[in-house]
Amino acid sequence: MDATLNTDRLRRPFSKRYAVRLGVMLIAYAACVLGARELALPPGNVAPIWPAAGLAWAILLVFGLRYWPSIWVGAVVTDALLGFTSASFAAALMTGSGSTLQACLGAWLTKRLFHQALPLIRDRLTWLFLLLNGPVVCTVAASVGIAARYITGSIELDTVVTEWLIWWSGDTIGVLLFYPLFLLWLERHEERWSSIRTQVAVPLVITAVLLGAGFYALLKIEERESWAQRADEIHHVYDESILPLTTLPSLLATVERFFAASENVTAREFDLVAEQVMNLPGLIALEWAPVIPVSQRFRFEQEYRIGLFEHPENSSSRGAEQRDAYYPVLFIKPQEGSEPALGFDLGSEPLRRNALEQARDTGKTVASEPVSLVQNGDTGTLVFVPAYSSGFDVENASVVSRRAALRGFVVGVFDLNQLMASVQKAMQAKQLSYLVTDITRADMPFRVGGTLAA
Repeated sequence: MDATLNTDRLRRPFSKRYAVRLGVMLIAYAACVLGARELALPPGNVAPIWPAAGLAWAILLVFGLRYWPSIWVGAVVTDALLGFTSASFAAALMTGSGSTLQACLGAWLTKRLFHQALPLIRDRLTWLFLLLNGPVVCTVAASVGIAARYITGSIELDTVVTEWLIWWSGDTIGVLLFYPLFLLWLERHEERWSSIRTQVAVPLVITAVLLGAGFYALLKIEERESWAQRADEIHHVYDESILPLTTLPSLLATVERFFAASENVTAREFDLVAEQVMNLPGLIALEWAPVIPVSQRFRFEQEYRIGLFEHPENSSSRGAEQRDAYYPVLFIKPQEGSEPALGFDLGSEPLRRNALEQARDTGKTVASEPVSLVQNGDTGTLVFVPAYSSGFDVENASVVSRRAALRGFVVGVFDLNQLMASVQKAMQAKQLSYLVTDITRADMPFRVGGTLAA
């Protein structure tokens, strides 16, 4: 190779041979990058060993600086493959430019200062080569790449130094260890390399294999430890925030038992009992909805001075239409802000009616599909706890008997946003992403909450 930069290669016109060689170098560089990605560490996806840095250097030294597009395009494309967004593409452009600038600078300095591709004979030049082309020049790509990831939000400020050191050390190892190997491969037809090929290549290949295997093993160990830690955090969040939500129906059942034991519950008695459960997460109201046969509707409305009404979808409220039985909201806690729900027939709306009829016929607590709440218009769910006559054997009764013995429902009104607030807070504290979906209707799943895309 010549003692100075081969500038005539920069001036040669575009040719088919140049295009083919450019494509081959691009593919080789991209393959090298994708292979090294297997060792990448989160959150910045930076690998502790980066052979591509050595390959880029060797390409530009052997074939000339005009092959820089193979480095730039390969770096941009492979970096953008991590997840294509406008931010990631901008980071890829900056990262590719940094890698290309570093390779060009290293190739130019090697030619300018050492007058040969690899100073293997004179020890003084060897140490200078290792110092300059390794630790010094390799600061370029690390600085540009980490800056790009920070600017685009891929990494946080407190991880910048650590990520920069990993990037810098990976590039340095890639140049010092793999550059000679790639140079031997690219210059395999040069006679002056034949005498030292074995002495240089074999130790470097063994070192590269052992180093790569070691890093890969450490990476897998770290991944297992990380997954184990995340699993513990998920179990903790589940125990602290999600598991308590499964106990809500049983807590509401304590109110139902009070109704079952009393022949005539007053509004004051209801308030006293309801006060015991009003601190449940997401519970914005507790209701008592008795079953009122059509024959008793007039007397009921006169006694409690409540008009039964329904609220058809996309329409204003109106008097409840005639049906065999009504399930109006009679008592509600808290009363302030809940006045619009008093007298609302829960059986007038299909989603609420399906839930309460299922609870009535099975004797079990049933939650409705997500509905628009009468109280505030937000999305929520109603938990129906059926209350039967005192002493009624629910477990061994028939459906007909359960319908005849039904007195009404204790209804817990839960705002889904408030219900998921504790879960969201716990997930954010552990930096966990999640998604909660109601799949009661498989054909129309409903997103309850979460940070993941549905």
